[in-house]
Amino acid sequence: GYAMLTSGAPGAIPDYETLGLIEQALQQSVIFGAGARVVPMSAPSVKVGRITATPDVEIKPEAADRDLTDQAFTIVPEEMDAHSAFLYIEPTLEAAEDVANLEELILRVFSAQLARAMDKYALGGTGTAEPLGIGCMDAGDGVSVVDASGATLDGYGKFIEAIGKVRAKYHQPSSVVVDVPTWTTLAGLTATDDQPLMAPKAYTDLSEYVSNHLPLAAGPPET
Repeated sequence: GYAMLTSGAPGAIPDYETLGLIEQALQQSVIFGAGARVVPMSAPSVKVGRITATPDVEIKPEAADRDLTDQAFTIVPEEMDAHSAFLYIEPTLEAAEDVANLEELILRVFSAQLARAMDKYALGGTGTAEPLGIGCMDAGDGVSVVDASGATLDGYGKFIEAIGKVRAKYHQPSSVVVDVPTWTTLAGLTATDDQPLMAPKAYTDLSEYVSNHLPLAAGPPET
């Protein structure tokens, strides 16, 4: 969720422009491009459910008795806390008077900075006084982990393994986020004939995004 602090002071960004800033930031954000969703929050802290066990469908002859034993349907409530994001600048009087596109420049820079902040914390947030990013989660947080520690990036094997783990849980992977060094290495891979290495279809079916905000420590490919 998000909130706005607005002001009637001269030079303050109008409410409608603030909304436009947020929309632009969402469009530029890697994590939202990859499929993250905005969850409306009616309070500073809300709980959202994560399903960890589901019931099985019974198939029996029409006249047979049904097993009405309560089956597993486990919902784990996960706490989601609101965090404030803010930017503050004081343009010079000369800029306010002489720069015709000052408002457009501020909105463009602010939206880009906000998009980067969204990605920074959504991907690499530590969870201490800031959101917990998916790049810092482990199996206990409900993510599937592929151990890529010490692995040489000479192909797409670890990515395919990660895709397989997502599919094994009956989900359809849609996106992959890599950092710039990983993207550079993948783009420079060559086959035995010294031609560029073609990525397997399982990888090219994903939307690929590049971000500088993945955790610095080597971790698993996240899908």
